Amino acid sequence: MKNNLFIIGNGFDRGHNMLTSYNNFKEWLIEEYPESKDIDNFIVSDATQMPKGEMYISDEALASFLFYCINETVGDDWANFEKALGKIDWELLFDDINDVIGKDGEVDLWKTAYAREDFTSTLHFNAYAFSKLFSQWVHTITYPANILRNGFLTDALKNSSVFLTFNYTKTLEDIYNIPPEQICHIHGVQDQNIVIGHGVEKPHLSAAPYSEDDFEDAYESDYDFGMEGIDDIHDSLRKPTKQILDQTLFFASLKHHSIENIFSWGFSLSAVDLCYIKEICKILDTKRITWHLHDRGNGDPDRFEPILRQCSFAGNITTFKA
Repeated sequence: MKNNLFIIGNGFDRGHNMLTSYNNFKEWLIEEYPESKDIDNFIVSDATQMPKGEMYISDEALASFLFYCINETVGDDWANFEKALGKIDWELLFDDINDVIGKDGEVDLWKTAYAREDFTSTLHFNAYAFSKLFSQWVHTITYPANILRNGFLTDALKNSSVFLTFNYTKTLEDIYNIPPEQICHIHGVQDQNIVIGHGVEKPHLSAAPYSEDDFEDAYESDYDFGMEGIDDIHDSLRKPTKQILDQTLFFASLKHHSIENIFSWGFSLSAVDLCYIKEICKILDTKRITWHLHDRGNGDPDRFEPILRQCSFAGNITTFKA
């Protein structure tokens, strides 16, 4: 039975001089695929059908697609990479898809819609870039030669704690010798499946099928007909938090401990991950728990306290330095 719960975020690894920021991912992408940053000459690559029927796009083309989408969304600073996945303006990519002109010289609405639907399928294949290349990068992350343990995590504290980590590295296991059974890697870990995604809601395009009479009205009103699949791309990049909660036994196991303290260390309380905090607050009697926020001297505790209250945390909130 454990008395402490640690919630570990990327700030923990970065505090150990590890190159784990989203901007480090950008740097790796450019180094690995130098042509990806040439956004002036970017084009969306078509998928090629291989002999066994599977569809294929080269990693170089996927890297160009990823770089273009993120850079057009957030610019040079990729610090909000996951959120950017939910902010991509997919409709802009349709600018190069010209209307199909029929024999009468008029726009053929049906063929134009089909062309856009085909392009939407191409975007689906390209969107695989985000999970594939991000995972490639995660698996290359190493520890700096001079990495040191933080003295705050004493043997006594480690032995009396369980750890919910949002990091993909095994810093807790490899550097601090914490047994894997005390750790939950909520979004995956190096050499295994990696989970990324956004939590951004988006107004949906109408997916209602068109009648022939509707097409002309849709076109005249500048409605994006033939592009209904954009919402599917947006949703495919959403972090599957509900599914993760349903399938992760860690949260229910907290009831079998006597948690008195929660330490959040390097965890930014981003909106997409608050469902996990709400689940913890639902399972535990938080009135008797103290939440310790890691204080880096940058004002995070003042910003995080109201977020914790919104998640129904009812206990005391304090800070710790490490």
